[in-house]
Amino acid sequence: MRFDLFNEYTPGEITEAINNWVILWEEIALNLSYNPYELFFTSPHILLLDMVEEINYNKLQFQNTWNSFKTQCNYIIESDPVIEKFFKPEFILLSKQLQNPKFPDYILTLCKDILKKFENGVYFQKNHEMLKVILLNPTFSEQNKKEILILSQNLILELFLNGYDLETIAKMPLKIFSKYEIIQLNSGKQGSAPPENDPQKSIVHTDFPVTIKAENYETEGKFDDSGYFSAVKQEMDQLTIESRIDALKPFFNKEKEEGTFIFEIEGLIDNIDLTIGNVNFYSPHLKQFSFKEKEITEKNGSPELFNKKPDDRFINAAISISCRDIPFGKTQAINQIDKALNILRLYVHSDTPFRILFNSFLVVKNGRLYNQSFGLSKDHHTYKKIHSANLKDYPGIRNNPYFVNSLNKLFFEDPLKNNADIKNMNLSLFWFRRGSESTNFEDKLLYYWISIENLFNFSSEMVVSNKGEKQKKITIIKELAPSLIIYHDLEQNPINLLSTLWSDYNFYRVFPSNPFSKITPETLKLCQLDLKPGEPINPKKFITSLPRLKSEVSAYSYEHKIEYSNRLFNDKIFAKKQIERMESQLLNEIDRIYRYRNFIVHNAHSDSLILPFFTKKTERIATILLGLMLNGMIAENGKNSFDIIFDKKSQLDQIRAKLNSGNSVDLFSLLHP
Repeated sequence: MRFDLFNEYTPGEITEAINNWVILWEEIALNLSYNPYELFFTSPHILLLDMVEEINYNKLQFQNTWNSFKTQCNYIIESDPVIEKFFKPEFILLSKQLQNPKFPDYILTLCKDILKKFENGVYFQKNHEMLKVILLNPTFSEQNKKEILILSQNLILELFLNGYDLETIAKMPLKIFSKYEIIQLNSGKQGSAPPENDPQKSIVHTDFPVTIKAENYETEGKFDDSGYFSAVKQEMDQLTIESRIDALKPFFNKEKEEGTFIFEIEGLIDNIDLTIGNVNFYSPHLKQFSFKEKEITEKNGSPELFNKKPDDRFINAAISISCRDIPFGKTQAINQIDKALNILRLYVHSDTPFRILFNSFLVVKNGRLYNQSFGLSKDHHTYKKIHSANLKDYPGIRNNPYFVNSLNKLFFEDPLKNNADIKNMNLSLFWFRRGSESTNFEDKLLYYWISIENLFNFSSEMVVSNKGEKQKKITIIKELAPSLIIYHDLEQNPINLLSTLWSDYNFYRVFPSNPFSKITPETLKLCQLDLKPGEPINPKKFITSLPRLKSEVSAYSYEHKIEYSNRLFNDKIFAKKQIERMESQLLNEIDRIYRYRNFIVHNAHSDSLILPFFTKKTERIATILLGLMLNGMIAENGKNSFDIIFDKKSQLDQIRAKLNSGNSVDLFSLLHP
């Protein structure tokens, strides 16, 4: 996060809304899988695409699925200001059809008609228009704060669906508010060497997405750098705050550029030139896509050798991709190469797996290097050494003899270790590890889901339906898992918030412009932000200090988090509503995860764009459930999983009953008796 971005602007030029929006936008974009600011991960565009996909493949035959669609549709109608103002009749009609979907093909036609307004950018433009009004308003009201979150998520998801990587999207506000810097090349600044015959040569550097095209200043191989940088400076000097906000719009319809993405393919060798589909497998000894880079090749060798000796390298895969954003194009290229490798594997047998070494890649346009990135593969010894886990960072395992001894007794020493619960836990841990170490999102989601299912392998007499029949596993998970996750999230809320604030305070406090600069020493001590690493914390004391802390921080992103936790533990009506919101979101997410699981298992198909978000959500659910179950077994010396689950569910149900009563409630004490 950049808290110094607007230091070069005139005081009063940047509204409070803009100042906070830049930070909120980045945080939302980079944390979409974790529902930042209590946002529901959905959008009308995603809903429409999912419905079209579901009807095409399954004719909307599963009740869980269309219930999920109905929930999302109703949420969108109630909360999306753009839908409320411009698209409400269409979505009300859609919602009515989902009440009892008799004619899937009619719903399909309706979805396709509405989708046209999203694909042509109307929805994006309306979101931008409403956002701009808020950003230019000198007053940043509570209603504005709520709307800016939803509008930002809508715009982020529209940009993502239109071909941008989330890392790229996260930086867009920083770019459109970027100033420029004139760099004298003969000054040695930024490592530049003095140019020959031009001691006064300079360039204009900016991250702003200028409209000036460099190719318009190139004639017969010579580049008019003076004219180009002069034009860039002139455009930058004419920018206003409003025109900077408007600079977000062209990203949506930015013209795609075609480039050849090149990767090295481990497991394949030989001097070949073979094309499968739209993927060309070739040896760089036979041909070069970057054939115009003679100077680089003569000096350092061909970039298509990826800095390897001829005898040490594999073949390359090249594919032409038309894209707006290089990181997004890279993902598309990898997906297409993967498909070609799947076909090739049927006919080519070897003990070495085919692997795309995607940490290093080239993009070539018209024989010239357009972009390149070099990094170690995950299988490289140095990469493994750098990224290996250091057990000293996990004192809960390393310095807790009771925990380690209990694990030993539970899994390795106890004669009852072969009971059903221990077998199920071992299976869950096995599949969780498989999910963590897999690189394929489809595999990861499936393995995490299997891990979750194994935690709910109850005997038939433990769970029966009203008709006396054994319930489906998904039904059991939906009925029981949300209570465990909600209890965990409520219990961990103060600790997570303190950890975030402590980490950010200790990072940003060295910067002149930071949101913690007005915090007094007394508040720092009271909120425990002055603690040294490893010192014990007092969550109850932290919760009681939140009102004071909120008044002394100066960024809405922190104010929101602090206010949320303060109200959660001091306003029982608010707490009740938040538990209901969390439950609704979890049930919807589990339905959507299960839908992806079914696509992967039964249709051998999944939406590669949205799937990664739900893979992360599945990982989070599996992590929480495994931790709760394992800790419960250790704390209760082998207590069975059924009792552990129902203990947590009972505790949450009792909390909800107390919140519904007319009596005062100390939520913190109920969670930490």
